[in-house]
Amino acid sequence: MDDNNTITDDNIFSQFIKLYPKTKTKKTVLTQKEIKKFYKVWESEFISYRGKTRIKKTDTKKENEYKNCLFVIYSRHWEEVDGFQISMERTGKLIGKSVSTVSRMITVFLKTGILIRCHNYCPGKQSYFYHKNSELFNYLFKSISNDYYEWLFNNKNNVTNNIINTSNVFTNKKPMTTTVTNKRGRKPRTYVPNFDLLLKIEKEFLPIVYRLNKGQHINLQIEFGLSFNDRGNYTGRSHSLFCLTLNENKKYSSDNSMTPRSLFLTKMGLSNYRQVYDIKSEVPRTTVLCNTGIWKPDSWDFYREVIKNSQPIEVSRDRLKELYMRFNFDIGTDKELFNHFRRSRILTIGKEYGLDFSKSSNSKYKINYNKSKNIYEKKLENNEEFNFNEWLVLKEVINNTQGKSWGNLIFWWTSLIQIKTIYTVLKETGIRIYNVYDGFYCPKEITKVYLVDVVKRSSEYIYKKYIKKMNSPY
Repeated sequence: MDDNNTITDDNIFSQFIKLYPKTKTKKTVLTQKEIKKFYKVWESEFISYRGKTRIKKTDTKKENEYKNCLFVIYSRHWEEVDGFQISMERTGKLIGKSVSTVSRMITVFLKTGILIRCHNYCPGKQSYFYHKNSELFNYLFKSISNDYYEWLFNNKNNVTNNIINTSNVFTNKKPMTTTVTNKRGRKPRTYVPNFDLLLKIEKEFLPIVYRLNKGQHINLQIEFGLSFNDRGNYTGRSHSLFCLTLNENKKYSSDNSMTPRSLFLTKMGLSNYRQVYDIKSEVPRTTVLCNTGIWKPDSWDFYREVIKNSQPIEVSRDRLKELYMRFNFDIGTDKELFNHFRRSRILTIGKEYGLDFSKSSNSKYKINYNKSKNIYEKKLENNEEFNFNEWLVLKEVINNTQGKSWGNLIFWWTSLIQIKTIYTVLKETGIRIYNVYDGFYCPKEITKVYLVDVVKRSSEYIYKKYIKKMNSPY
C-alpha cells in the first residue's frame, strides 16, 4: 500500500481549515469579572419565588440539566481550539431534550460567557462557530463529579477503556418497559428488549466512536447513542451529516437543494473516495443474522428470494420494499396494516398522475384523494394492485424468508456492524473510510472484496458478543 496516497484524519482536518475561515482562541487569564458575570446570569436562570411571602427557591433539577448540556458540548469539542459547530439536534438526543430546549440552554451559556459565538459558518444560514472559555469552565466545574467528563480527561488517549456512566450525561435514562394499550381495535404490542445490555453495548462503543470522530469535520462525525420513544422502543440509527447528501446515481423526486455527494467529498478533501461497497438488502439480511446467527453471502438477495417464492403472485422489487417496511415497522392487526398500505398506495398513485395534495385547502385535498382512490380501485380490478388475501400471502413469504421481526431495534444492530467495519478497516490498513448507512466510501486502496470480508467478520462479531444474548423485543 502506498503511504503517500493514504488520507489520515489530520489531513482531512487541515484541508477543512483551509476551506473555511477560523478565529484562533486566545489564551486568557481568568478574571473575577468573568466569574461574577457567570454567577449573576447562571443563578438568576434557576431561581424562582414561590408563595405570597415570595420564598426564594432554586430549581436544582433544571440546573443539573443545563450542566449536562454544557458537559456534553465541552466534552465533544474539548480539543478543538479553532472553533466548532454545535449540532442542537445531536446534543438534544444525548441529553434527552428537544432542539428548542437546547437552543435556550445555549443562549444562557452565551450570556454567561462560558461559550463564545465567534462568526457565522455559512453566510445566509443560522450556522455559527463557537469557542470555549476553558479557563472559566475548569474553574467552575472541574471539581464536580461527572463520569463522562472524568473519563474524557483520564482515558482520552486510551480508547479501549469503557465509560462508566451513571449520571445520564451521555446516555439517555433507561426507559420503563411499557405496553401499547388497545386503541381503536389495535393489537397491543409489548416492547421488552434488554435495556441493561443495550446500555452496556453503548458504553463499549462510545470510545470507538470518540476515536473515529476525533479531528473530524463536523459533517463526517458519527452521531451515535441510544434513544427510545414513549413506548420504550429503540428509535433512530447512527449517522453523519454525510448521509444528508444527494446521491447523483439515484433518482430523486424532490429536494434538489441537497449537496451532491461528489461535491461534498471534494469539499471534505476526499475527492478520490468512491462508494466501493453497498450492503445488499441490509435490514432483512441483518434480521436473518439476528434469528439464525448466519450472515448471508453477498450473492444472496432477499427480495429476489421473496419474489421467487411468491409465485403466481407478481410483485416488483420496489413494491416489495414498501410491503417490507409496513410489515416490520408498523403496528396493528393485519387488516389495519393492509389499510395503512392501501392508503399510502392511493397517495402514491395520485402523485404519479400529477394530483396535488396540498393541505392549504381541505376540500381540494379530499377531491384529489377521491380521484386517486378511484384510479387505485380501477387498478385493483385490473390486477395491478394487491387485494387483502394476496397481501397476507406476501407477508407470510417475507416472514418465512427472514424470520421474526426485530422492529426498529434492527437499526441498532446495523449501526454497530457499520461502526465495527469502519473501525476494523482503520486498524488493519490505517485508512479511514466513511459510510452513508450501508454504503461505504473508500479510496482505491480499499477493495470491494476486502470490504465484503470485513463486513462479514464484523457482523459475526456483533452477533456472538451481543445479539446472541438478547431476545427479539416482540
